[in-house]
Amino acid sequence: MSTFVGDKTNNEVFPFSVNPNQEHTEEIGVPLKKQKTENKVLPNALKTGYCYDVKMRYHSKIYQSYYEYIDPHPEDPRRISKIYNKIKENDLLEKMTKINIRPATNEEISKIHTNELLTTIMGLEDKNPKQLKELTNKSDSIYFNLESFKSAKLAAGGAIEACKAVIENKCVNSFAIIRPPGHHAEPDKPSGFCLFSNAAIAARHILDNYPNKVKKILILDWDIHHGNGTHLAFEDDPNVLYISLHRFELNKFYPGTKLGDIDQVGKNEGEGFSCNITWPVSGINDVEYMYAFRKIVMPICEEFDPDFVIISSGFDAADGDVIGQCHVSPQCYGQLTHMVKSLANGNVTVLLEGGYNLTSISNSALEVTKVLMGEPPKPIINKKISTGEIILPKPEVLKNLQRIIDFQSKYWKCLRNDNHTITDMYNDIGIIDTVLGYKKRIEFDEDGKAEDSDYDQDDKKVQETRLVNPLVGIIQEQRFNLLKDKYNADDFPYLNIPALNELRDIVKNPLIVTGNIVEAEELVILVHDEPNIYLPMQSTNITSTSSNLVNLHNSQVFDPSLKLIEWSYLNEYPVIDITLPLSDNPQLGLAVLQSLWEDYLSNFVNLKKFSWVSVGFQAYQQTSQLVSNMGTPEFRAKCKSMISFINHESSSVNNLKSIHQNFSSNNGVNLVDWHYQNSLLLLGNTHQIFQPNENVNKNNESNNNVSTVHSSSLNGNNSCATIIKPPTAIDSNASASEENSQKQVVIANDLNGNTVIKSEHLQLNRIENENVNSVNGVSTFDQSNADTNVVNMTTVNDNGVSVAQPKIRKKYGRIIKCDCSGLGAVGLYDLMEERWDECADFILDSFDD
Repeated sequence: MSTFVGDKTNNEVFPFSVNPNQEHTEEIGVPLKKQKTENKVLPNALKTGYCYDVKMRYHSKIYQSYYEYIDPHPEDPRRISKIYNKIKENDLLEKMTKINIRPATNEEISKIHTNELLTTIMGLEDKNPKQLKELTNKSDSIYFNLESFKSAKLAAGGAIEACKAVIENKCVNSFAIIRPPGHHAEPDKPSGFCLFSNAAIAARHILDNYPNKVKKILILDWDIHHGNGTHLAFEDDPNVLYISLHRFELNKFYPGTKLGDIDQVGKNEGEGFSCNITWPVSGINDVEYMYAFRKIVMPICEEFDPDFVIISSGFDAADGDVIGQCHVSPQCYGQLTHMVKSLANGNVTVLLEGGYNLTSISNSALEVTKVLMGEPPKPIINKKISTGEIILPKPEVLKNLQRIIDFQSKYWKCLRNDNHTITDMYNDIGIIDTVLGYKKRIEFDEDGKAEDSDYDQDDKKVQETRLVNPLVGIIQEQRFNLLKDKYNADDFPYLNIPALNELRDIVKNPLIVTGNIVEAEELVILVHDEPNIYLPMQSTNITSTSSNLVNLHNSQVFDPSLKLIEWSYLNEYPVIDITLPLSDNPQLGLAVLQSLWEDYLSNFVNLKKFSWVSVGFQAYQQTSQLVSNMGTPEFRAKCKSMISFINHESSSVNNLKSIHQNFSSNNGVNLVDWHYQNSLLLLGNTHQIFQPNENVNKNNESNNNVSTVHSSSLNGNNSCATIIKPPTAIDSNASASEENSQKQVVIANDLNGNTVIKSEHLQLNRIENENVNSVNGVSTFDQSNADTNVVNMTTVNDNGVSVAQPKIRKKYGRIIKCDCSGLGAVGLYDLMEERWDECADFILDSFDD
């Protein structure tokens, strides 16, 4: 009999004569005669296919200036030629199978796009250059020329043919080097450099024409932008699983649609078959992509078990891409490709999407091609070259991935176990030294015996493990969990902003949101200090000397801000909740609030009105400064009310802060007037603003420029007056007349019991941060108007004549005197309890205005 042993690499077959009864001295396997056979093994079955056509470069921008010519559009026609040439330079093309490319038919395109869109793109061929320029200027990040329609049809047709070649076993997998890209092109409009949705058109063609071979398709989109067009094409189709990894950042990253958020999972029968893996910050590295793939992407894909895989392969997350601003290496793209090849029996087609650094996309595409052809992927570098330190995923990324797992676990069983719970990767194995308060890492000697590492206590890594104020963190975490369970609260979608990052290092969950803050028309901003803790003490005589210990059983946390959150939740107002730390760094709190306006609220296109509520002294101080710094017409147009609950200590000086700048708007309304009309300041009845005599007299004890005299001449009545001497330090540039104008200040009680302060060109020592030149006259604080509970203001000159000077007192806003004192740990709680109905009505009225 004859036995044939085939060699698939050179397609040669060797016949041997074998007699089982004959003893052979000749080794089996030595060929007796070589014989060529035809097509015993398909020569292309072991090769990777590619499609490319230089005519796709003809779609280019019509330059309108010299500067556009020397600084070309990011979607540069050279993108595909750079990739093609890179593969060719590495001698890979000759080992690949070329797939003939063709234009997609109008019928194939119409399976995804409307006839109106097809007609519009087709009509570009009839436009003149001027009309094409006008269309370009009006479009959403697209340019047009006379060849755009042909190039776009070639890109869509190339995607179809690259997929067909794999399905028909003409190649083992394929890479379509095509442009213009496609995943932003929605069914009814082009956008984001994309004319037709190439991946969607190809997927629909395969599902319709190969129903026996392909019933389920996975479209994996690792372009740094969300593929809104692909998402819409299949959002109600359970046969297509769309997974996109992209920067989102609260809709601020292109394309800036809600479709890219993690809660967009498809609809109707397609619910659960869309998965958005959002990056909350820029600067994403290899480790984040690898971690997301291992924890989320691959488990979901394996459970879905697709028959075919299309990779929408944008390389704009690659290191060096100025648009993506991330740092994914070519090796990482190779690793991701290697993982995806394990799906669908290796039936994979890679379609080029974005990527705008010519060097980055060509190097990345080369590694993807090598892995498609069977080379093992190169390892990623997950250590810092300078220090050798292991690079770990960013904490904010880990938190966001856990949110995605929690959300997607409704639809995928593979995510419902502890193996897919992301734990804190930053806790080294070790023990706590309760004396020093440090975590000590456990190391092992040569004999395997555990020993403590010899850490320097000044080392930064050691400092990070120190137990500093753990009770604060526990309370803040408990507060977040309470809001999450009761009001569906979530962590704030952070941008990579230094102020926000620094705040998160100090406060756990400093920014929390309830409701859809992005699409809301009306919003409540809540800024508050850290919750107050009431700690009753208990005395013990366990030791020889008596000491006070905290009675934890009776200790309580007072968090008055919860009242506003509950009210907002019941009235369906989304809330942004900001916790400011009780620290000596007020600049940080101000920077956070300014970022909230500049980077978020001012960019919310749907937001029409918001109410700003501050609870606590620190929150009030930074809010007042924010109004002074940011009280522009744009801010005032949306901020309809500002409410402040301010507590104080009886021994402290006046803690009110004036609005000190005047921003003029077109209608003549200045900042101080606007703030007065739209503000409420809730103060306890013992606040120093209501007791100026007591406040000044306390300051007199340590102020050599202040003396107290009894006088019977003031207003003809016996009274007690305090005289404040003028400052001795005078500007050297001041004139003699200015120097002579420095006068004494007299504080006295008039017939009605009102406190009268007489001064000129002198800063009132009970008013902090007040401009000297802005105090010109005499202020009288009326404490007798109990009906309105509003501190009124009148002014008189040195002759006792009333002078209208509204700006002095109005700079603080409308002050409400409450019945409660507002003192101590429960002060803010009492203030909100007493005046909450009035404040709630104030918010509602401002929204209805």
